[in-house]
Amino acid sequence: MEAKEEYLWEEVKELALTKFCCESPRLYRIFQMVFTGFQRNTLTGTDGETFFYEPKLFLNLYMEKGAQGINRFFLHTLFHLLYRQVRENTESSPFWHLACDMVTEYTIDALGQEELTGKMSKAAQEFCSQIWENGEGLSAEAVEERLERKKFSPSELEFWQKCFEQDNHTLWKEVKEEQTEKLLDWALSLKASGEDGSGNGFGKRGTQRGYKQEWYELQEERKRNYNKFLRRFTVEREELQLDMEAFDYIPYLYGLSHYGNLPFLEPLEYTEAKKLEELVIAIDTSASCKRPTVQRFLQETYAVLGQQENFFKKLRVHIIQCDCYVQEDVKVTCEKEWKEYLKHIKIQGGGGTDFRPVFQYVNKMIVDRTLKNLKALLYFTDGDGIYPREKPDYETVFLLTKEPPKEANVPNWAKLFYMDER
Repeated sequence: MEAKEEYLWEEVKELALTKFCCESPRLYRIFQMVFTGFQRNTLTGTDGETFFYEPKLFLNLYMEKGAQGINRFFLHTLFHLLYRQVRENTESSPFWHLACDMVTEYTIDALGQEELTGKMSKAAQEFCSQIWENGEGLSAEAVEERLERKKFSPSELEFWQKCFEQDNHTLWKEVKEEQTEKLLDWALSLKASGEDGSGNGFGKRGTQRGYKQEWYELQEERKRNYNKFLRRFTVEREELQLDMEAFDYIPYLYGLSHYGNLPFLEPLEYTEAKKLEELVIAIDTSASCKRPTVQRFLQETYAVLGQQENFFKKLRVHIIQCDCYVQEDVKVTCEKEWKEYLKHIKIQGGGGTDFRPVFQYVNKMIVDRTLKNLKALLYFTDGDGIYPREKPDYETVFLLTKEPPKEANVPNWAKLFYMDER
């Protein structure tokens, strides 16, 4: 039974976190950095580092509220830490923990991401409007003072506690000084971006799935020399053709002249040439990647692949467009198909940037044997997105237009290649 619960929990968690990272990539990155990992426990919450979970609680929550309920729980626990509310449990006012829960819940609604987190109940919203009378920012201490002035009966206090509580605060411990400094930096970065709910606007860079479509014809421009770069990903393969340099004409002609149709030697029909066998080209079509840069990359990609020496007679190239979802996968097997694709390119996306769906999609193609000898994945992007944690089995290069931001957490295994912006 426990194994089944654990399996279902992993499925629900993955579903919720995927939605989380796509809808709010900055908060998701901070969530990953704050919590060192997930650990099963009889109680659910955090001690300041580890996220403890009880599978039944989350499975019931998912049945009731779906992925929104799970993500609201995640953010609730995260904001406790970002607001530095997590501390060693000591004797405190009975309103303190209610105040902490109210601040985090109020903040989550202030993010304006109902699709990700849902909303508080109407009763909770009305009660918050009494505390945040003018919509001003309030700390847990300030909320605690206002609650104390309400003069609640024990039953009323219990009602509001159940209305706002999510995680179990008995797990709280004193947060280390080093961790506190990091939490402060992350909280300030959120405030600067507008994602803490304190401002009028939500600082989302475009994290909704995009359906914007742009049609344009690429104009011919000067070709750029990518051959040296791509030779790293070539494999030696025998291509059926006459090797005229290795062929000795003297014995061949002698046999024909003396014995009719019986030449002494047959020509060598195979030559070994380094050719690109399988390649995946991924294009970041998120809102942050502007049309001119995507257009230029496509032109320069064609300039490389359009050279006959880089093509097999059955070249396999997959061109994948992705923002935070895989929007399109076009298979190109020859130069004719490539030129046809190039004539009218349909750019799809405009959403947020998540690199992982492409890797998941490619890995599935490898398992399904759609890709049998993939040597390289080239990902064109501005570098600001969610990177996979684990290194894939194939060579991966990110072609960047600029230096990725520090918070992007580019993994060590990723190879970066910078394109000039001329």
